[in-house]
Amino acid sequence: MSNRKIFIKKYVCNASFFTCKTTTEYCLSFMRGLLGTFVCIFLIIFIFYNTSIFAEVDTDQWQDSNLTYKDLIDQGFEVKAYDINTITTDVGLILVFFVTVLQKEKEVYECQEYQTFDGNMKTLDMSVVCRELTQPYKRGVDT
Repeated sequence: MSNRKIFIKKYVCNASFFTCKTTTEYCLSFMRGLLGTFVCIFLIIFIFYNTSIFAEVDTDQWQDSNLTYKDLIDQGFEVKAYDINTITTDVGLILVFFVTVLQKEKEVYECQEYQTFDGNMKTLDMSVVCRELTQPYKRGVDT
């Protein structure tokens, strides 16, 4: 037998399970299922959308600085921490990340140096940025 619904007078019958409901009961149970699905989908979307509305994605406690390692050392900053991470790629490039934390009294800077070497240890790319520790701020557009 097929799984067809047969409408007889004011009843809806399911031919494969031999059950019958009035059309009102059938419509209400269908609407409850549809409404429940709609409510669940709406709640999931609402929760994720709401969370992203209130999240401050543009806050940061490190502001970029034009100072270099030498500038900071000349101003009396001392190296308090140092870390190196190295990644070797499948094509033979070596990526080296240096992070240095410098401090003078209550002022703190973090300097990050990124270098890319080829297999012969020839520098292909290098960049350095020093950032000052500040109270979290919110960046504006195009700043």
